Parts: sequence; C-alpha cells; structure tokens
Amino acid sequence: MAGSIAASRFRPTPRDYSYETLLYVLEKGPVGMALMNLVPSYLLWSLVPGLSARYITLLWLYVLVPLTVVVVFLASMIWGAKTHSEQYWNNSTVKMPDWSNTKATGVEFVDQSLLQKYRNRKIPMETAIELYFAEKINFVDTKQVMLQRYDLFTFVFTWGHISWFLFTFLGQLTGHTMQRDAREVGDVYNRGNDFYGWFLGPSMVYTSGIFRAADYKGETLESAQQRKIDTILDSLHVEKGDRHLDIGCGWGTLVINAAKRGALSTGCTLAKEQVAFAKAAAKKENVEDKCTWLTNDYRLIPNVNGGIKYDKISCVEMAEHVGIKNFTPFLAQVHA
Repeated sequence: MAGSIAASRFRPTPRDYSYETLLYVLEKGPVGMALMNLVPSYLLWSLVPGLSARYITLLWLYVLVPLTVVVVFLASMIWGAKTHSEQYWNNSTVKMPDWSNTKATGVEFVDQSLLQKYRNRKIPMETAIELYFAEKINFVDTKQVMLQRYDLFTFVFTWGHISWFLFTFLGQLTGHTMQRDAREVGDVYNRGNDFYGWFLGPSMVYTSGIFRAADYKGETLESAQQRKIDTILDSLHVEKGDRHLDIGCGWGTLVINAAKRGALSTGCTLAKEQVAFAKAAAKKENVEDKCTWLTNDYRLIPNVNGGIKYDKISCVEMAEHVGIKNFTPFLAQVHA
C-alpha cells in the first residue's frame, strides 16, 4: 500500500485547463477582461426570466459574474489540493514528522508554540517558508530539509496563497509598465553586489542548477550552476561569431560564458549594479571586447541596439518581469 501511494505521488494527473483559461483571460488586460465579462453578463441578464426587467440587474451581474468565477476557481484549487494531500501526503499510512527531533528533521522551532500546533502534522510548504523568513523556525541543515521535503511538508494551497493571488499576483501580471518594472527591479537588484555575492557565490547565479548524482554527493552547487549555464548554451548551439542576446542577464554569467565560446554576446538588464559587476567580470575573463551591456527595459532593445538582429536569444527565468498581459507581445518581439 505504501509503495503504491509513493508511486502515485508523482503520477501525472488529468488536467482541466482551468488555469490556462485564467491565464488567457488575464492576457487580455483590464480592457479585454471588461469586454469579455460583458458577454456572459448580458446573456444571463437577457435570457434568464425576470432579470431583464431592470438595467441595474445587468450592473449587478457584471460585478457578480467575475467574482463568482474567481471564488469557484480558488475553491476548486483549494479543495483539489486538500483532497490530493489527504490521499498521498497526509494520511494514516504516511509517517508524520517528529518536529521535536531536530536532528532527524533538520528543522529547529524557535517559536515553541508551533511544536504543539503541528504535532503529528506536516506543515504546508508555503507556511514553512513564511515561518522561516519570520525567524520562527530555522533550517539547521537546509540540504537535509530539502531532500526529505516530502516527509516534512505538504504541497497544498493556503490562505497565504489566496492573499498573494488576489492582492499581488493579479496586479503584477496585468499591470507591468516600464515605470513599474524599473521601480521594482531597481529596488531589488540595486541593493549592492556585495549583498548578493555574500550568498550567491562567485557565479552570481541563483536560478536552478542541474545535478547528475542522484544523492547529490560529490557535486557542488557551483558545478550544478555551471552545468545549467552550459546546458542552455549547448541547447542554443552557441558558436563562435554568433550574435547572442540574453534578456534579463542578471550579473552577466550567461553572457560571459557565451563570449568565452566566441559569440558576440549582449546582456540586457534594468539594474545598473548588475551591469557594473558584469563589466568587471567580463574584463577579468578577457572577453570584454565580445560583451555588450544594455541597461534598459527589454521592450526598448530594438530602439537602443542599433538595429542588430541576433542569431541566438536566451531569457532565463525572467517571465515574472514580463507579466501575462505582455507575454504574447514579448514572444512576438523576440521572434521578430
């Protein structure tokens, strides 16, 4: 029984495409969403007996229809996540963590009241992360915690997710303007390169790494990050003489590695501090003559690069700075 449950945890589940539908609606922006909402509201108002008697009813429907859709969508996701959790992660056949045993879990409870709250229970992953940032729990051994994450945490929707979806996600993904992006990116990435260097290390890369050893032994984070960079450049078939563009280049690691392969590589970022670091790093690697840096919004690249067309274009984990509403135009711009 336990074996079948473990196997089922990672088995693909049928998709209902509700999330894709939501993204499609959000892509249309505020005006598009308003027009799309008008159709079902008007149909309900005109076809349901008794509703069309007053125009104020149409206004109420116009407000209630999208609210109903959002509520039903959130409720279905929460219920589905809870059902999935009960079936695979948090039931009587699954061993619960002993949070009082810090050596076994790798988690130390600074707030002792939480020990009683989560006794014989797994903690939702989102909740655990928030508790960690609030310094109410500590990860004594982060690697140990992550390797046994399925035995310690549940991966379900929480009220924290709902709050973030309603008050942060929707605004960010439908309201990306150049001014807003410049403000948000500047606040984050112009804090100082010494700040980021303290925990990112010499590669200045904090996106995913690629490990080959199943138990991660014998491989460092730095080697995994370099393998990720090499994999991207290999996938792009970056060769000597290629004109390469990296959108959202960060501290320039991918650009510099492309230049070391002989490409003429350009990096674009909004953060001046990142460009300053990247220029120094390129000079250190003796590829400064093959690297170009644009401190600008990606939407303005065609206006500031002298009309250059690129052979290879990369964009590594920067989609959150594009936003759903702008993503299709972004892809069209890259393709052009």
